[in-house]
Amino acid sequence: MVTCVRWESVASCMFQLTRGIRQGGVLSAYLFALHVNDIVSVVERTHLGCYCRSVCISIVIYADDILLLSPSVSAVQNLLHVTEDVLK
Repeated sequence: MVTCVRWESVASCMFQLTRGIRQGGVLSAYLFALHVNDIVSVVERTHLGCYCRSVCISIVIYADDILLLSPSVSAVQNLLHVTEDVLK
């Protein structure tokens, strides 16, 4: 499979995808859920999110979207580093 990156009206050169699972594939949702479970567990343990009635909300997931919530730029940067470490 080949693809390109598009930013507004500019597109990159085409390049080949050699790894991963095609979006919309039969296994894509299942495999995404497997990886997301690890991310959610680690991010929740940081307690770096926004608090609502004493409940820390640091990560919201819907379908294949992940939203990290934080009260400051430095805290969201920490959440990004934690997420990156889990994905490595």
